[in-house]
Amino acid sequence: MKYEALERFEDSDGHVYEATSPYPAKGKPKKERLEVLLTSNNRYGRPFVQEVKESKQGEEAPVEEVGAEAIEEVKEGKKSKEGK
Repeated sequence: MKYEALERFEDSDGHVYEATSPYPAKGKPKKERLEVLLTSNNRYGRPFVQEVKESKQGEEAPVEEVGAEAIEEVKEGKKSKEGK
């Protein structure tokens, strides 16, 4: 399985992950660490990574997999282009 960061965060090893960057940066993820990062069972009360669903080439990912921030960015981009 593949994982990606949901937002910018610094991992316990000091590596900084940006939103949508692959997790972990190197090697395989440790089960214990994934349990903390995939859930809100951490000191920040929110997940920091998500599983990446692999789709066939050319298929679009379902909206729920894209994320609200990405959808808003697309909407804002369309509005700014229409206003020009």
